[in-house]
Amino acid sequence: MKASFNGEVHIETFDELKNGEPACFEEAVVMRHNEGGMSRERRIEAYDLLRCKARVYCNVPLERKDSQIGLTMFMRTGRRSFKNQSVVTEIFGRECAKAGGCKLQVADSGNLTFCEQVKMV
Repeated sequence: MKASFNGEVHIETFDELKNGEPACFEEAVVMRHNEGGMSRERRIEAYDLLRCKARVYCNVPLERKDSQIGLTMFMRTGRRSFKNQSVVTEIFGRECAKAGGCKLQVADSGNLTFCEQVKMV
């Protein structure tokens, strides 16, 4: 970002959140400038690093075997929500069951803190 925008990069932290206070990602600004120029491998590497940092910040150990598949669906409310959440959940549940070793979780992220969301994922 420093090279792209010729300025100092301000990295936001979650230090100001009080324990149990929700974090709203609907209002977050996600920078994806020139992401298309990244190779798939580098993009996966970057997102893996972000997930790792979130787990460390929230003290969430990675307790998963390679054969497990975790599928977490965070539902929305309002204009961008599914019209029939139960049908969508049923479809994803059915497909998850076909995969074998898949565990589906469905939650409303609007009432979860940042670390609660990290623990679910």
